[in-house]
Amino acid sequence: MAVPTGNVGFKYYIFAENASAAFFLPEHAANEFYTLSVSNDLVINEFMASNDSTVTDSNGEYEDWIELYNNSNEALQLRWIFFIR
Repeated sequence: MAVPTGNVGFKYYIFAENASAAFFLPEHAANEFYTLSVSNDLVINEFMASNDSTVTDSNGEYEDWIELYNNSNEALQLRWIFFIR
């Protein structure tokens, strides 16, 4: 699924719920957002959230994960890319 970002990126929050609970990330999503900057070279290709029984990692554990894809032929610096919960 492609998400249109325009030329500057976009702000977003995450909402998750089940039959007994719901929460936002960031916690105060009405006033706080995550920001995704536009880069035509680096994209999130896949992600697996709440992975309890679908795909195991190299240690046989069910971890949540994302897959990044480099659309360019150049090396990309990922040192400053991180997620804070």
